Amino acid sequence: MDSPWCSRADQGEAEPTPLCPDRSWHGKLLKPPWYPVIPTPMNNLLIWNIRGATNRLSVRCLRSLVRLHQVAVLVLLEPMAEVYNLENLRVKLSFDFCLFNPSNKIWVFWRFGFHFNVLHNSEQIFHVIAGHDSWIETIFASFIYAKCTRAGRRALWSELRTLASSITRS
Repeated sequence: MDSPWCSRADQGEAEPTPLCPDRSWHGKLLKPPWYPVIPTPMNNLLIWNIRGATNRLSVRCLRSLVRLHQVAVLVLLEPMAEVYNLENLRVKLSFDFCLFNPSNKIWVFWRFGFHFNVLHNSEQIFHVIAGHDSWIETIFASFIYAKCTRAGRRALWSELRTLASSITRS
């Protein structure tokens, strides 16, 4: 059965395990089929609310997922790491470029061939026009890390309405 969960039954346990192993596995990645079976088109995008992007286990899991699925654009939400770690992580994951938003809650990594024109970069929204050398058209993309408070989400919805009204198709 293909799903983002695998069974540890083949390792002697019947409990499901998430995409990345927990501490009980002492940081060792499980062998296939611990990962979901997903077709790999040329331009894969991975978005993950990782809650800790620079710890050893997260880096190992990210590196494995990026290689396995040939990820060309990676968006990490809530990295819970200092921005000075961004460049080091970019190198470890073999990406060519990276950006972050002012609140340091959204990190974006991408490879050569992709082009991002930042239209709006705020505390909760990273809004871009994205293109690739092989694409005929460009696309709008918004990566969002919403605040937990009602007031914070109201501000987010206000920003989104403003962005939506500014997008025009020719």
